[in-house]
This record gives sequence, C-alpha cells and structure tokens, in this order.
Amino acid sequence: MGFNISKSFNRFLETDAACVFFHLEIIIDTFIMISGFLLIRSFLSRNKPVTIDVVIKRYFRLTFVPMVLILFTTQSITILTLTSRAFQSQWSNACDFHLTILGTGLFWLYQRNRSLGLKAFFIGGIASVVLPTLEAYRKASKPIPFYDLETLGDVRANVNVPTYLHSHLRSGPYFIGMAFGYLLSTYKPEDYKKRLVKWISIIIFALGFVLALFILMFGGYLAHRKYSAIRDALYVGTNRSIWSIGIGLIIVSCEYGNIPLISNFLRWPAFGPLSKLSYDAILTQGQNKITDSRVNEVLKNKKSEIKITPIDLLIEDLTRQQWTTKEMVCRQKVLRILYNVKNSTLWATWIWDSMQSPTGIFYGSQYQFGNYDQCMKAPWLETHSEYRTKYCLADVKLSNEEPQEAIVEPHSPIKSYINLISKHGVTFNTITWGVCVPVECNSKAISKIVRSLFKHTHLGLTIPISAVKVDPCRVAGFKEDYSVEHCLIMIIKAFCMKENMEYLYKETNDDISVMHGIRCLTSGIVVGLHVWFVTNLIGTINFLDVDKDTHKFHLNSVAHAELVVDTYLLMSGILLIKGLMSSNQYNPLLLILKRYLRFVWILGLLILLLVHVFRHNSDGPLWHRIAEVEIDICRKNWWLTLLMLGNYVDTANICYPILWTVPCDFHLSIVGIIIFWLFKKNRRVAFASFTVLLIAALIMPGIVTYQQKLPAVPPMDIRSIKDYRNILFKNPTYLWSHLRAGPYLVGLAVGYLMSIYKIDEYRNFIPKAYSLIGFIVSLGIAMQILVMGGIFQNIHRPYNVWEAALFASFNRTIWAIAIACLIAFCEYGTVPIIGAFLKSQMFLPLSKLSYGTYLLHTLVFSRVVSSTRAPLNHDMFLVFFHTFGVLVFCTILSLLMHLFLEAPMSKIINIVFHNKKNKNDCEMKEHECKNTLHDKQKKTL
Repeated sequence: MGFNISKSFNRFLETDAACVFFHLEIIIDTFIMISGFLLIRSFLSRNKPVTIDVVIKRYFRLTFVPMVLILFTTQSITILTLTSRAFQSQWSNACDFHLTILGTGLFWLYQRNRSLGLKAFFIGGIASVVLPTLEAYRKASKPIPFYDLETLGDVRANVNVPTYLHSHLRSGPYFIGMAFGYLLSTYKPEDYKKRLVKWISIIIFALGFVLALFILMFGGYLAHRKYSAIRDALYVGTNRSIWSIGIGLIIVSCEYGNIPLISNFLRWPAFGPLSKLSYDAILTQGQNKITDSRVNEVLKNKKSEIKITPIDLLIEDLTRQQWTTKEMVCRQKVLRILYNVKNSTLWATWIWDSMQSPTGIFYGSQYQFGNYDQCMKAPWLETHSEYRTKYCLADVKLSNEEPQEAIVEPHSPIKSYINLISKHGVTFNTITWGVCVPVECNSKAISKIVRSLFKHTHLGLTIPISAVKVDPCRVAGFKEDYSVEHCLIMIIKAFCMKENMEYLYKETNDDISVMHGIRCLTSGIVVGLHVWFVTNLIGTINFLDVDKDTHKFHLNSVAHAELVVDTYLLMSGILLIKGLMSSNQYNPLLLILKRYLRFVWILGLLILLLVHVFRHNSDGPLWHRIAEVEIDICRKNWWLTLLMLGNYVDTANICYPILWTVPCDFHLSIVGIIIFWLFKKNRRVAFASFTVLLIAALIMPGIVTYQQKLPAVPPMDIRSIKDYRNILFKNPTYLWSHLRAGPYLVGLAVGYLMSIYKIDEYRNFIPKAYSLIGFIVSLGIAMQILVMGGIFQNIHRPYNVWEAALFASFNRTIWAIAIACLIAFCEYGTVPIIGAFLKSQMFLPLSKLSYGTYLLHTLVFSRVVSSTRAPLNHDMFLVFFHTFGVLVFCTILSLLMHLFLEAPMSKIINIVFHNKKNKNDCEMKEHECKNTLHDKQKKTL
C-alpha cells in the first residue's frame, strides 16, 4: 500500500492527541497497585500470623510460568538459569516479588505492634516518593521513558534507567494499593455497599479519573518540553503514586457508591475469568517476536536517518568513561551543557562557544586560549549561579617520544611531524588548551574532559594524548582573599569615628526615605507605651487617676497599640528582600550566620550589663525587689536568649522582656533568606512556597486562639501588667515567631515589588489626588484595626471564640498591609505635608539609631523609677515628659554605642565574612572545598 509508518508516526507525534499515548506504560503501575491491594486484603481476611511461607509461595507463583516459557524457547536446563531468566524477561515480576517481601514485612510488624507498623508504612510511603525524585534529579532522567521511534527502536538501551526498573523506585503504587486494601478490608464493601450517594460517588469517580488522565497527559506534555531538573524530578517521583490514587478513587466510588453504567460494566461477570487469565496473557505476549519485517525495516531506516553530530559522539564518549563518585556531579553538568547545546540553548552554547579546537599546532602555536572573557563574564553570572563556570589551562602532551630533527616530508604521517624539533629548538608535541568547565569539576575530571574533547578534533584520530596536566583554574565571579595585613588595617579602620558618623547620614537614590520617619515615630510610640507600662507595673500613689485618665482620654481605644511593633517586622522584611535583590553575592548559610552574629553580640553585651552591672547601679526600697528578679531570670535563661529561643522556651522567664522581638526577627529573617534562595533556584517554587507560608501565617494565629480560647488581643489592663510574665508572655500569639509572621511576609512582598519597580525610576508615578486618597484610606484602615483591638480589651464584652480567632488571624497582617500602602503612596506619589515631613532629613540618623534606642530605653527608665524613694505620681504630662526624656537620653546612648561598638562590629563581621561570602557565592560546595585542599590551589575548586 506504500504506507510510510515513520512519517505517519511523526505526523501523529505533532498532534495534541499524541501526548495521551506517550506515557501509557504507567498502566503497568495499576498491576503493582492492585498487587499491594490484594496482598493486604488477603492478610486481613485470614486473621492469622504472617509467616515466611507467603514469600516462598509468591516466589514460585511468579517464576513457574516464565520458567516454562523460557524452557520451550531456549531449552535451558538448570533451575537457577530458568529462574534468573524468568525475572530478567519480566522485570515486573521481580518488582512484584520485592514489594511483596516489603508488604509482608510491614504487615508482620503491624501484627506485632500496630503503632510501629503504621509508622513504618508512612515512612515507606514518603520514601517511595522522595527516592525516585532524588534519583531523577541526580541522574537528570527524562520524565517518561518512551516517546519516540528512536527510543522504541532500542528499548533495552533506552529504558535502562533506575526509576523505571528498580523496585524501590516504583514502590509508590504498591503503598497506595496497600492503603486502599486496608480501607476496603476495614470497611467491607458488602457492609457499606451504596453508602455513598450517587452525586458523591460521581464526584469521587470523576476526581480519580481526572487525576489519572492528568498524569497520563502531563507525562506526554513534559516529554517534548525543555528539560527542567526540579519539575521533571518531581513528576518522576509523584506521577505513579498520583496515578494509583486516581485508580484507587475509581475503585472506592464503584464499590461504596453507584456510578451509572460504569459500575455495572466494571463488575460484568465476564471480566472475572479474564482477570484471572490476564497474568498469563501478559507473560505469553512478551515472548512473541516481531514478525512483520516491514515494521522492523522502518524502525531500522528511521534510526539510520538520525543525524549523528560531533556533540552526540562526544556525549557517548563521556558517558562510557569511568567516573568516580566525586566526579559524577561534574559529569552530569557537562552532559547537561552538551544536551542544551544540541537544543541551541543560549547559556550552554555560550559556554561551548568560549572554547576552540586546537589550531596552528603545526606552525608552533602552543596556546589555545579560546575566549577567556566569554567564559568568565557571562551576563547571567549573578542571576543564575547554577550556570557558573571556571576557566582552566590544561597542558596537553601529545607524545612521550623525544623530539628529533628530521626532514619534513609532505607525505609523512602527522605523528612524525609532531615529534620533530626545529633547527632552533621549537617543538610541536605540547599545547596549552583553555577550557571552560562547570565549577564542580576537579582536576581529574577536567583531564577526562580534555581527552574526550581532543579525541573528537581533527587530530584526535591519529594523535592520542599522552598526558594532561591541569593548572589552577579561575572561577567566574570569584575574588581573591584579603591578606592578613589588609584585614588588620581594615579592623583598625572600623573604629574610625568620622566614617561611622558619616554612615548615619548616608543615603542612596533607592532608599525608602519615608521609612526613616515611620521608624522614628514607631520608636517614640513604643517608648511611650513602655513608660506607661513600667510606671503601672511599679505602681503609683494615685492609681485611681489611671482609671480616670483612661476613661477621660479614651485610652482603651488604643489599648492595642502594641500592634505598632509589627511595623518593625514589616520594615525588616522590606529591607531584607531589598538588600538581597540588590546584592551580587548570595549564600544563605553565611547570611544567616552573619545576621545571627550581628544580633548576638549586642544581646550578649546587654545580658552582661544586666547580670553584673545593673544590680550595683542604684539602690532604693524597690530596687532589689525588681532588680534581683530580672537578674535571677537572666542568670537562669541567658543561653536561651543567645540561642534565639527565648520567645519559644520558658517564655514567662525570658531575659529582659523586650528582647523577644530579636529572636522573632531572626527566625523570620531565616524564612526570608530561604524563600529568596528558592527564588534564585526556581521562581515558581519560591512564589508557591511564599503563598503557602502567607496562608499559614494567616490561619495559624486563629487556630491557636481557637484551640486555647485565647483573647483576640493580648490584655493590657493594670491587672495584666502587674503579672505580665504569666499573662502576656504565656500567650503564644504574642511571642511565637510563626504566629507573627504575617507582617514580615507582607514586608517581603513589598520589598520585592519595590526592587522591581525602583523608587528612583517611579517616583511621583501615582497622581497627587490618588496618593492622598490612598494615604487617607490606608491610614483609616490601620486606625480601625487599632481601635477594634481596643474594643476587644473591654472586659465586660462577651467572649466569642470565633470572633477572637478571626481577629487574631488577620489584624496584624491587615495593619502591615495598611502601613505598606502608606509607604507606597508617599514614595510613588505625592502626599502633601505628611510625605515631606516623613522624608525629612532629620529622621535619617535618628532612624539608624532607633534600634539601639529600642534596646536601651526599658533598661534606662526601669533604672530611673525603680530607685525612687517615694511612690510615683501618675500624670499624663509626666508620661509625655518621661517619654521624650527617655527618647533623648537613649538616642545619645545609642549614638555612642553606634560609634564605638555597633558600627565597628558590623564592619569587622563584614571583613571576617568577606572571603567566605565570595567563595560560597560561587557555589563552592563541600566537595569543591575538598578538591581545593587536595590540589592545594587557592583558586581551584
């Protein structure tokens, strides 16, 4: 008929419908799932201990029929040969047998200890997803094994991948089958038949069908998409389990419900004997040979039509070489480059194009540099560090023979010319070749790469390489270490008061100016609140005036003013992500360590002052009562504060109460750094993770409030203040970092947007009218949240747990969004008077000193009021007077601390981490560091 199968097949591959058939081999997982299903059902139905005879019977059932078939086709005579070939001819038999052993062992464990058995089952189920994911990522496996004529033409070569053959990497469906088998054995279908109403049954059936169909089609879709390591590895790890869940849902919907037509069709009695014969049918069809010579000829012709490129030959040569465990990462990276060169991907072709084949050797050209700058200065060096390379010079010796003078004959072999020495001593048997390789490659791996590269040049067939020596390499983006002398000079310079003072007034074009004003105002409010708090904690001679002033000035409406602390968390998130986005160097572990050290040294200093200096600093009737309590607590729990655990462990006895914000900020900064690390690796994963965390940050405070019947806002009346450690600090929604994460995550989002839409480029972008309206609305929302919190402080108001949970979930995040909008309208628009006031230059140095002011103000004011010889007097004027006095005094102390301690320590930390940051930013992982030590080369990984 002249029907061309290969062309028709190719035309079919180009259609959208073809993707359904690419991953049909997943149907085999239905057998694996049903095997686990039936195993558990049989164990649970017989109610007797599991013994080894189950495994032995299974072994002979799986090998007997294949042994008979092989005996007739190959005339093998030994039992050992028959059984081994039985498992080789049907890999699924071996897989089924291994998983039967696993299932039997788990059920045996379940019978001995139910809890332990279930735990082992869940661990195994998780491992069945994680292991194939890791294996696929490590081996850069394709998402599905069969999808074109080339693959089908040589199945044994192309399907030899662990994720397809290895039992433990295909165990997901078996675990799913055991779970569904346990479900249907516990809730027997005969007892629960048609318990599910029709519409629920249809929904479950549709869900299972859609899951299975999605996995089937998505595999075909991925087969012809550009390779993505994380995406394809996740698909390899989860697709078989999700397919099995879909099949399990179809079984459940048909057994416990009633699906019109489909249930009756699947229960058709004719399927009973056919189902029992299906195993033998599969085995016998596997022994049939392809008799249609035309199909064989087409497959052979199709394979011969494939154009073999030099890249293909190089890939084959590299694949055949023996690589050590340390060299496997390098091998994988090089193969990834070559595959992407075949696909004309820019980053890989950029690397490949930076190298050149040796030229001019016969005229004495020793150096084959390629393009050094192209290798070292890729434009995506900072944004896609996974493509970072290094430039290496390899001395290639083409012959071990001693060069000798001879007459050059045009018809002589090349090798004889290579061994020549000219009249004046020029030799031709050594070249220095510049190669651009991934940073993970050590000298031995580079030597193998150079040998393969040379083998596929025009000289490689006739001139074998005798030896390769790799010189120290230069890593793209890597800077040299500072010398010890330079570091000492920089440390001395860190104490320069002039530079430290100038830093307070330093501002860049991309600074968020309005945040300086907001931070200063927030500091003032926090100081005022703590002045009020400490005064009422110690007590006054006219306590009733506190009640009167609270009623007179409606102070209950702002009883939720502690909400302003979330402004600090919002701004911390903004500044963190802006700093990371603008930085050219990024290493998450070093960033976390650096941030920890910047926090911990000042915490240690404060604890030393509290424990050893504070008690001797004053005297008075109340002094020892108050000071001794704080000192004893710090002596007991100082280590929790330094480990950033004070807001989680023994919270009622946290050292120096206001320090709870420091571990909170530190914990959330770790989250921010990890999210940004994900962002650098895969933006979709980062955005998805951020969304999940934001939803969790909204939900968790409400859940905790509901479970523990907590108030909507932390109580701030006189009674609560008197026993604040037990009432306020035992409230998890007030102290725990993950329950206050909402504002920080909002800050990360706002900081990201501000990094994309830079302020200096979009200043005054929002019209004045819209800016003013937006500012007023945002301020109104913030004030409404503040006032609503005060309403919940009313002790006469009936408690409603749902109301409290809802407000606890959303109030801090909404406040943060409102403050973020205030910042945005002032920076991207024009808000008359207020915007100019908040951007005033006077706030710039005060803002940078506000952290020190925050840390010191409670200590200073407690020292003032605790040493009193007479009862304190409550007066609103005195509250404001003390507030401004403490602000001024602590700002001066903060300035001194900045000049002599904070700024120098920050500089010293930067000096200490400078070299490590550069090295780790180049992604010099642990195996690379080992290579460095091994090669004793400072610049070679």
